[in-house]
Amino acid sequence: EVLCADPLEYSSSLTAVLYGALFLGETAVYYLAAGLKFGRLEIIMGSHMSSGNLQVLPSFWNLFDRFSGINSMEKVIFSIYAAGVIFIISRARKIQMNKKMKLLFIIPLAFLLLVTFAVKSFNPVVPAMSYNSRHLVPAEPFMILVISYFLILTFNSLRSWAAKGRAKAPENTTKNIVRHYGIATAILSVISILIIVAAMPYVPKHGRVNFLADHPIAEQFRYHKILNNAYAAGIPIMQEKVEAKRWKQPVDAVQDLMKKGYSQKDACTKAQVAEKDYIYSLSRVTRGDYKTFKIFTHIFWDGDFANKDNFEFPKMKKTVIKNKTYGFMVNKKVQEQPDYKRKLFSNKENYVVLMQEKPIKLKQIKLKELL
Repeated sequence: EVLCADPLEYSSSLTAVLYGALFLGETAVYYLAAGLKFGRLEIIMGSHMSSGNLQVLPSFWNLFDRFSGINSMEKVIFSIYAAGVIFIISRARKIQMNKKMKLLFIIPLAFLLLVTFAVKSFNPVVPAMSYNSRHLVPAEPFMILVISYFLILTFNSLRSWAAKGRAKAPENTTKNIVRHYGIATAILSVISILIIVAAMPYVPKHGRVNFLADHPIAEQFRYHKILNNAYAAGIPIMQEKVEAKRWKQPVDAVQDLMKKGYSQKDACTKAQVAEKDYIYSLSRVTRGDYKTFKIFTHIFWDGDFANKDNFEFPKMKKTVIKNKTYGFMVNKKVQEQPDYKRKLFSNKENYVVLMQEKPIKLKQIKLKELL
């Protein structure tokens, strides 16, 4: 609606009624299916504000740490967007944006401000949302549009300067905005894809031999086959224990001080870590993260989901190989055998399927490759 040429006068109200009806319908489905009176809101509030992920910050300025964990491509987008916002604000009077453009400009800015400064407590400062880059993703499409507008204005300014004022920049009409947005956004999209295709083979974490053949969508079918064949054959599906940086950092800071003779309470105070947050972080580090197993059980596994009486998800077990802790899943038939762990991991020629997260990857290898 923001960019349509001649919006109907009642379109905003009609849109609000439509989305309101869809929301009420969704809430009714949640209530009928699961007894949740407030639907999605009740699910979110069930653990959102009480999650141990929401930890005390040393100061107000640490609220900006939310942006430190974003990836390189997102940092480029945010940097260009920030430059665009400053440029547009500095030239606001000369640009004379119409109402539609102002709305488009305000949406991502308001979102980022609210996400950054949303807190559940002021003293001490506790954010209302955990620091995860996925929470910023909803703003990115609107940021791209603002970047496109910024590039259009920059191009027009350069053209006017080059012509020494003789060339008049195109009027800021809705028709021109739509046409220029389409061109600028299409160019940005093509450039982004070309950069990804060219750069990805050189990024170890995301490296692919062939961008299309190794694309995640294509890989899903191969992963599905490997995982289910392995599980049926009694081959263990494994993941190395992951100690997330956000939990390990406060634990290391406190424990380093405790090694110097500080008590736990004094070490937490000196490290600017709330004691309850240290205890929670320590439990997360000790337990470790094994997120790939939920991906296996909830997405890839061909379990008998229709059998409600006898159904249960595969359960993770743990083992230690070369001083490294691994979680693994194997079918019940194997677990019923005596001393099954030793049988699985004592023969170097046995096969295992090794999974990793972010991005999801897996491969079937011989145990000796882990040793």
